Amino acid sequence: MPDTYTGGAGPRARRFGGLGGLAVAGLLLASTYTYAQEGDSAVLLGGAGEYYIAALPVGWTQRGPASGPGVRHGDWLPAGQTLAGWTDRITLQAVPELAGEAPRTFLDQITNLRGEVCDGVFATEVETAVLNGFPTGFRIIACARDRRTDTGVITVLRVVAGGRALYVSQRVFQVAPFSPGGLPVSGAVLAAARAAIEYGVPCRRGDPARPCPEAWRPALDGLPADRSLVVFPAPP
Repeated sequence: MPDTYTGGAGPRARRFGGLGGLAVAGLLLASTYTYAQEGDSAVLLGGAGEYYIAALPVGWTQRGPASGPGVRHGDWLPAGQTLAGWTDRITLQAVPELAGEAPRTFLDQITNLRGEVCDGVFATEVETAVLNGFPTGFRIIACARDRRTDTGVITVLRVVAGGRALYVSQRVFQVAPFSPGGLPVSGAVLAAARAAIEYGVPCRRGDPARPCPEAWRPALDGLPADRSLVVFPAPP
């Protein structure tokens, strides 16, 4: 199970994309990032000194962290929502079995899987880039009606291909079923959703081509090597 550190907050890793003039298709991945004190910070440990450092929006709370065979993840919800009845969720996860898999391949597979359970699936083109030496990919997938839940589902996905794990950040909206070809959320909401999952940076200690942020090095030094996810709660 993931650890939660309550003794102090680590630096907040923030990654900002160029989101002005948003259209659902054609969003651009930027390659810069900065740091600020914001909501929770979370570190996914891929192993052998590889990390994915993420930051969550202010006011979001970690709910029901879990780990399972081959998949390590944590969920965050905004105030007033629960895992039993959420409409907006952020999930961070590391998948060791998919280490090194191309982001485009993974995102295409996820899109195909959605088609097996959804009436009406459409997706943006996969956008690829390189962040701190790691391949990344981004896509929005819309499911007009999930037959399992009788809801519409909009998933905003960012994938980072690490050497030790595939790191997946996603923001998921659960909405009423909608007509294929149109989204029941605005461009501004999608822009904010993208920004929320792109506030993160992958790194590998000791690798000059993939350096870890200087401000995070003391915190990384203290992380237990046998943990999959460590959370630094936001200051009260």
